[in-house]
Amino acid sequence: ERKDYSQVVREQVRHVDAMMREVLAFARGERKLFLQKVFVANFFDKAAENLQKELQENKIELVLDLQYRGDVRMDIDKMHRVLFNLARNAMEAMPDGGTFTIQSNQENDTVQFRFSDTGQGIPADIQDRLFETFVTSGKKDGTGLGLAIVKKVIEQHQGTVNFETTQD
Repeated sequence: ERKDYSQVVREQVRHVDAMMREVLAFARGERKLFLQKVFVANFFDKAAENLQKELQENKIELVLDLQYRGDVRMDIDKMHRVLFNLARNAMEAMPDGGTFTIQSNQENDTVQFRFSDTGQGIPADIQDRLFETFVTSGKKDGTGLGLAIVKKVIEQHQGTVNFETTQD
């Protein structure tokens, strides 16, 4: 049991280190990717293991709906950063719990990842600048860099990022 916990701790420290490096690289404008073949199902299964405890502590159910389970070429560390940034935003949007869903599918030659939550939605006053640096909405510890990094990483992978929201 200790060995399992120590492995989780090592993995989390590696993610924190990668996050700090990603923020510094973002600030410097670096655009390097280490692309490798990754199976989507393995990537999200491993990420789910790392996210599960934090999500459960916040009464959030993680749902993986992986219609496409094949391979893609991506920078694993940078895509982990994307996933963790989106998961943290989802947790903050669901202070009383909810569901965070990760979906994958393929249309023609394009693989799509979709992340959704049952949170309160994105405030109208930041929607038009959501992916800009230093944009945040009432988060006491937020830097406003998370979604800007998400956008940059996705674009480095030749992808696009967009959002849909509803507000109560």
